[in-house]
Amino acid sequence: MEDQAAALGERLPSGWRVFLGMRYGRPSISDALREIASLGIEELVVVPLYPHFSQTTTGTVVHEMYRVLREEALHINVSARTTWYDDAGYVNGQAHLIADYARSRDLCPSNVFLLISAHGLPASYTRRGDPYARQVHRSVGLIVERLGWPAERHSLAFQSRMGPGEWLKPDLPTALKDLADKGERRVLVCPISFAVDCLDTLEEIHIRAREDFAAMGGELFVCPALNTYGRFI
Repeated sequence: MEDQAAALGERLPSGWRVFLGMRYGRPSISDALREIASLGIEELVVVPLYPHFSQTTTGTVVHEMYRVLREEALHINVSARTTWYDDAGYVNGQAHLIADYARSRDLCPSNVFLLISAHGLPASYTRRGDPYARQVHRSVGLIVERLGWPAERHSLAFQSRMGPGEWLKPDLPTALKDLADKGERRVLVCPISFAVDCLDTLEEIHIRAREDFAAMGGELFVCPALNTYGRFI
């Protein structure tokens, strides 16, 4: 994330500064807000690195931000971009990233199946009105349309399931098994809900999913997250 913040800072007009605050790491949101206040900055635009809104992700970021501002009496005017799943910069950046990766490995719809992956969520949240799943499906539609990938050669799966409860379906292992059962031997997995590569992509997809699919007789290709990709920044 540090590299991503630095890349954004280089692209912004003079006078803008980029600060990094993490919900579950360092520097924390509290650390970042204190630094911003100490510099006398009075206007702040907050962009959580979750393209799709959920109360479990972006919602907690916004809640924590306002908690710190209130409890520490920090006088900063804040505007928050809480969702950008259909933003042209995100959609075009993601589509170009997939296209560039596929081209670099001579992949196309005729020789690989595109499996788009997003972080999972307990289904109970969707039933209570959380917009995450709907926004993910909308992003997928926009990205594959921009990419020009045939509808019959792509699908969506959800990853990072935890616990015994019902989560959004299909989950990634099930989706890969279904594709293998249908005779697909080459699959390109593209995670779209992670702005930066992390354990969910590097360990769960690059290592475990690749090993599992290889055991089924297939070859798994994994597109990186957006990271510092120029068309996204």
